Amino acid sequence: MMLWTAVVAWLTSVSGGRECLIFSSKVHGLLSPALSLLLVFKTNTAYNRFWEGRKVWEKLSNLSRNYIRQVSLYNGHSGGPPSIRRSALHLSAFPYALAEHLTTNHRHATQLGAYLSPSEARRVESSFNKPLAVLALMTKHVRRIPECPDPARQDHLRSTPFSSRDRLSLLKVIEDMTKCVGACERLVATPVPSSYGRHTARFLGTYCLTLPLAVVSDLGFLAVPAVGLLTWVLYGVQEIGVMIENPFGEGALDLAELSDHMACDALAMAKEEVEISEELAHPHHPHHHLEGRSR
Repeated sequence: MMLWTAVVAWLTSVSGGRECLIFSSKVHGLLSPALSLLLVFKTNTAYNRFWEGRKVWEKLSNLSRNYIRQVSLYNGHSGGPPSIRRSALHLSAFPYALAEHLTTNHRHATQLGAYLSPSEARRVESSFNKPLAVLALMTKHVRRIPECPDPARQDHLRSTPFSSRDRLSLLKVIEDMTKCVGACERLVATPVPSSYGRHTARFLGTYCLTLPLAVVSDLGFLAVPAVGLLTWVLYGVQEIGVMIENPFGEGALDLAELSDHMACDALAMAKEEVEISEELAHPHHPHHHLEGRSR
């Protein structure tokens, strides 16, 4: 664009500023508000989609923490520490399965084998919708938790009785995670209409291409850097809207980092809950040491 502006400025200086080589700047002054509205609308729409995608992943992170906390609450009935670790591994595999499903990036799928058993990994890999397959494993795990036959006899320090209401609470968390998967799929499968993007690109191209003809008579060769700067700003705004229109695409949300964060949170919370449950199962009584000293 700067080269084209330099050619227009040179031809104008050679021809002595003939009117046939220049346009009136009033035309571009009238078109500028319309172009601004198009760019602002596209950028705002893209940013709203980007922010909605980020909020969905934030909700998934909170749901995974709640799930681990609820499973560990019924430690004595959900299978003990091994069951808590299995739940944490399922939750750790889920964000990688979702990231691979949204981006078709197989680098995320390689992480599934690190958190799932061989049979589970084969089942998830053969599934068309991998995140829903991981959620199905979590549902199966919740279904296997037995209900407490006599809650009155349970030691409240070690575990909390598990009932059908508690099972429904865990299934509600999984249901909310399923809704988040659907929200992510909606963002990917329903982009901004391409006709709007094409119209904006044509309008912007025509505006920038004819801009040197409108300003060269007033600015002369100073129009070269002026037009170059303005073109860079306008096309930069358009490119930002294109990049963040798909919140899970390149240049938008870093799904690898978000997945690592969710997996680390799930494993860390599971480890803390297991340590707490073991301390409650084998409490240390300070008065025993006092009795030993008195003897």
